[in-house]
Amino acid sequence: MLVAAGLGAIVLCTVSCGADEAAARRAGREGGRLNVVLLVSDTLRRDVLGFAGGEAVTPNIDRLAANGVVFQSAYSTGPSTVPSSVGMLTGRYHHAYPLTETTKGDDPYEAFLVADSEVLLAEILAESGYTVLKSVENPNAEVSNNLQGFADLPEYDELSPARRSRILEELRVPSTDRAFREMFGTLDYLLTVGPDEPFFLLKWILDPHEPFDPPDGFPPRGNEHLRLPRDPEAYRGWHTRQLDQYWGELSENERRALWNLYLAEVESVDARVGLVIEALRRSNLLEKTIVVFTSDHGEMFGEHGFRGHKRRFYEELVHVPLVLMGPGLPAKAVVRESFSHVSLMPTLAELLDVRLPGDVQGHSYVPSMLARSPSAPSYLYLAPRSLNASGAVVAGSRKLHVYGTHGERVHVFDVEVDPSETRDLGEGEASFDELNRYFLTARAENESRRRRREREISGVPERPPLADETVQRLRALGYLE
Repeated sequence: MLVAAGLGAIVLCTVSCGADEAAARRAGREGGRLNVVLLVSDTLRRDVLGFAGGEAVTPNIDRLAANGVVFQSAYSTGPSTVPSSVGMLTGRYHHAYPLTETTKGDDPYEAFLVADSEVLLAEILAESGYTVLKSVENPNAEVSNNLQGFADLPEYDELSPARRSRILEELRVPSTDRAFREMFGTLDYLLTVGPDEPFFLLKWILDPHEPFDPPDGFPPRGNEHLRLPRDPEAYRGWHTRQLDQYWGELSENERRALWNLYLAEVESVDARVGLVIEALRRSNLLEKTIVVFTSDHGEMFGEHGFRGHKRRFYEELVHVPLVLMGPGLPAKAVVRESFSHVSLMPTLAELLDVRLPGDVQGHSYVPSMLARSPSAPSYLYLAPRSLNASGAVVAGSRKLHVYGTHGERVHVFDVEVDPSETRDLGEGEASFDELNRYFLTARAENESRRRRREREISGVPERPPLADETVQRLRALGYLE
């Protein structure tokens, strides 16, 4: 059972930047204000990437890692897109916001209510002269109103034939499949933006999210050699509900075929990252642009008996890649300190010399990046979309899992020696009480913040129904029946 804790027991820390670090960042900005390109790959497991020792061939992402700062223990704030996107783009935990319902036809659909009155980094940058743009392929990443301040980049069909031809020719785009056409608005902007126009650009890439159907030019390696009861092409386009339905009947070769499709999608994401880097290089912008690569969460392929991204907190779901490369940042640097996505916006704000409002819950990791060594241990809070007692805490190598409406099931793992989380250390583990106390404190703090926001807006209004186009996109992703 969980042990009660007072609100004052543990404080969410903030980190200030010293004079040496500030001087180093100024040296990287001698040519003017820095740009940011934030690349999010949806449903991407860290452990598949080349630089992390994974099977996927990812030379472009690996080069980012080799020339930038790798966060070895980065975690999403939740195991699915809606909660993760809120933490990533607001600097505040999703449970600090009211949970609200929108509708998809006649059915409810949950999101969080980030009020228009909230001040987000994108808005601050837009007001200070930045061009702030987005291209988001997963509607769930913005259903909570967490992308205030961003304007939309043009779609493929909105670009002139001449501009599309320029992208194809200059960047040698390997495919004109839908997945690559989704990149054209981003690539067009990067090829045409003026040298003195600072920008913050978010590109949220849908892959390798289900359905597992890699674009043309990225066939799954090895499937042709597997003994399969179906045509290898028959496994394309499967959703999690199909995996749940058929998983027990699938042979090891069939499961491997699905995994290979996922890896092929990851490799196509790497190619898209390469296109962005090449566009920056051709525009002479690499030397004044911070490039961030991360994921909102991972995916499970039978580990612990689960498929897809369910309400669990295993490493396959919440341990995400995070790499930052840019002027003033060291190369081949590794931050071993535990990092939460809730600290991404505060970190970027400090790199851009921008002050965020005082109620952000993350803190800047710039000192850790520049020192190339861990600072004081951080406690990370993770939670599902729903407002219940489930969640997790990460502190160094220890991770606490809490499940159940009342937090009645608790597990502790050492993810450094047991990354597969198969050996529960139990309540007798030395760090259990501290982890448990932090979990309860963080949960109570977020409940208090949520109640304050509800009072400020006089209740929780229901959001407008989702647009028909959004519903169609969510259905295509397997979120809706």
